[in-house]
Amino acid sequence: MSTHHYSLYSRSSGVWVAVFVLLVWHFLRSNPAPHPLQLKDQPNYSQPAPCQATVCNSAKRCSQWHAGLVVSWSVLAEHAIYRDVASIQVDPGCQVPSLPLVLSQLKRAVQDQPGEEVVLSYAPLVSAANVTLVTQFSVNRLEAFDKVLEAWKGPVSVAIYLTEANDIVTLDSYFKKTATLTAYENVTLTLIKPIYTTKDHLAYPINHLRNIAWTASTTDYVLVIDADFVPSPNLFSFLESNTHLLKAPNSAWIVPCFGLRGSQPLPKNINELRTALRHSKAFITDPGAGHGPTLAEQLGMSHAYHLYDTVCYESQWEPYYVVSRHSPLYDVRFKNQGGDKQSHALQLNAEAYRFYVWRNVFLVHQDHPHLVWPKQAKPQWGYFEEFMREMESLYGMTVRWPRGCNAMGVGWQEQNRATLGWGSGAV
Repeated sequence: MSTHHYSLYSRSSGVWVAVFVLLVWHFLRSNPAPHPLQLKDQPNYSQPAPCQATVCNSAKRCSQWHAGLVVSWSVLAEHAIYRDVASIQVDPGCQVPSLPLVLSQLKRAVQDQPGEEVVLSYAPLVSAANVTLVTQFSVNRLEAFDKVLEAWKGPVSVAIYLTEANDIVTLDSYFKKTATLTAYENVTLTLIKPIYTTKDHLAYPINHLRNIAWTASTTDYVLVIDADFVPSPNLFSFLESNTHLLKAPNSAWIVPCFGLRGSQPLPKNINELRTALRHSKAFITDPGAGHGPTLAEQLGMSHAYHLYDTVCYESQWEPYYVVSRHSPLYDVRFKNQGGDKQSHALQLNAEAYRFYVWRNVFLVHQDHPHLVWPKQAKPQWGYFEEFMREMESLYGMTVRWPRGCNAMGVGWQEQNRATLGWGSGAV
């Protein structure tokens, strides 16, 4: 008899626990935090704007002109500036329509302003597209990024970081190629020269660079990726055809990412990717916490006619997604690698974003050794310590619970993934 009563009590307790969990979950979804809450110690970003250019001749006679204005030699002569132009100076932070002019000014800044940060921006004509591909890198990724520009036919916004002073030589040489200038016709390019007089410039400001490139873009939506991931050839046109879906409030539209083994060629479409997966020539990137929750392999390998699937957030997830340009930016306190993308996904979840995974489009990268960052002291800002404590103080102790996931989503119970990853730490 006692066993019988124990069994009834256990089942009853289990039901009440389930009801309690569902009530808490419903409360979190129906009562999201005020949007958006501001993280501490974040700079203000503004879109670069055209400004004044100062033109000087060899006798140091100067005059000011609007940057981007086409001026003939006869007009310059009226201001006593003839064909002896010695310098053209544009204020830092301005947007300049001439890439050679940007590079020329950056050279001078490297030589004359080693103790100052200088940010210069070049922008093409404003695009009528809806989605900009946003990324950042240092000069050692210039050649690799060529593949991205070949695959993505829409607007791009890039922030390039000059880790060392001599990086300007590599950059200048790269952009002297005619093919390079053609490839960058649709690219908003922001160049960042850090302060070289201390060792702080060796700590790669990855999220600061993402935010700079994001802010410099002009479209309503951004796709933020890392520079070594190449979009599927149909990705830009696919997103432009489905802009109406991107308009859903508080939504993040994930592009699944895969790695390619050895010299496996880049797949041209989803069928070639599926073939590579079946023959173990492709694999899901970071199948644990990083990208496992995307379920890219499971969903991508199944044939279906719908455009996307809904998935639930998991702790330590770091997918690549399309979001509104008005979404929260990245936490600039993260430098180098570690927590930089996870922190952003966690804040979107805390703001009750819903996560959708596109079908039939993807990102791929060639498998390569992990990048070795310059030797640094222990990071001053950590994901599990400082950042998580701040998030819990802003959003509550359940900040890692999936707040925007609905009952139709592919949640942990359907993913065959451990429940630990749902609320506390993915496996």
